[in-house]
Amino acid sequence: MKGWRPGRQPRLRAKRRNGAPRAPHRTLAASRARAEEPGLRQRAGRPHVLPGQHPLLHGLHGLAQHLSEALRKERPSANRRVCHHGKLGSQRLPRIRRARLAYPLVASIPEQPPRRIVIGSYPSDEIVALLHAARPELEVRGAAPADVTAADLAWADTYVGFRMPPRAGFTMGGVRWVHCTGAGVDGWLAPPGLPPAILLTHTSESFGPMIAEWVIARILAFQQQLVDLARAQAARQWAQRDIPRLAGTRALVVGTGDIGGHVARLLSALGVRVTGASRSGAPAGPFFESVHRAAELPGLAGAADWIVLAVPATPETHGMFTREILAACRGAVLLNVGRGSVLDESALPAALERGWLRGAALDVFEVEPLPPASPLWADPRVMVSPHISGRTTAQGVATGFLECLADIEAGRRPRLAVDPARGY
Repeated sequence: MKGWRPGRQPRLRAKRRNGAPRAPHRTLAASRARAEEPGLRQRAGRPHVLPGQHPLLHGLHGLAQHLSEALRKERPSANRRVCHHGKLGSQRLPRIRRARLAYPLVASIPEQPPRRIVIGSYPSDEIVALLHAARPELEVRGAAPADVTAADLAWADTYVGFRMPPRAGFTMGGVRWVHCTGAGVDGWLAPPGLPPAILLTHTSESFGPMIAEWVIARILAFQQQLVDLARAQAARQWAQRDIPRLAGTRALVVGTGDIGGHVARLLSALGVRVTGASRSGAPAGPFFESVHRAAELPGLAGAADWIVLAVPATPETHGMFTREILAACRGAVLLNVGRGSVLDESALPAALERGWLRGAALDVFEVEPLPPASPLWADPRVMVSPHISGRTTAQGVATGFLECLADIEAGRRPRLAVDPARGY
């Protein structure tokens, strides 16, 4: 056959009845399984496929292994063998074109069940006690994040913490699973990031109720003019004024997930009309009057009295609230409980001076701690808090960790696994 050489399967061409070309038939030999396929590994002598992996790869891998074992049993002394790498003796089976998969290529679950855990998160003593009580067979060490060393990570197979320990030297040692304790995982994904082979999971704890209370407290402080009244009190001034009602004002909540949803619930209970914005613009529950795509932010910002940023740090959200969007505001108060990278922080002083914003309440910043030289410290229209709107609890850390551990021990990809491409 023209173009054929040993070790290569001929490409068959066929015609449909209407004359249109039909895709060539692929033989079993041509559809070779790939041992290096991300997410495909050996467990108890059988192929293990993660949720979302293409079932064809699963079946081909199993058939290739079955043939390999059968030939080894039939001719144990023979050099000629078939393996799941797709080789027949010295002849290589034809390569098929890798399909573009709809799911991201992510780390597989650890080969061995985790047993040595280092806790680098506050309150470490409480977390260690909870894990020991639930799983006494685990070896668990706890320390403040700044006290975790490279030697600790070399000993461990699992690390629990908000971000990479500062003394680790940009290496995770023997760690093959990281469980993040915060609402966002950007501390682990930012460069240099984790090696691709390390599984990253996030906490199951809901920070929405706590962060929503932070937002309501700041909005009421602005609406009730508490800062001005405190100054008047310090000066012993009887400063009477009109205090407008909060009910009937409009809020724009950017991010309609767990945090944004809880913020909308409390605002709507106070009579605030809430509009949402998200990546997809999909409906997000009864507390949003409407939800729009994030691309519509310039038009939405001008109609809001309160703007709440509640999105995680991802490649899509980086710098999404630009100077141009700030310029479209009409005297709103901006509250950021998402991440500092979402907002063009350098444009805030101009936005306040020009009246685009009448105030800001910020819990997150581009650089943390906020540098002493930042003009935001001294501006009376700005409320600064040191990233405390949603704090991790020991019980929340333990619950999420134990759920992920149970999934890994059962050979399942954890429900709380992070998709690095999306950032959450």
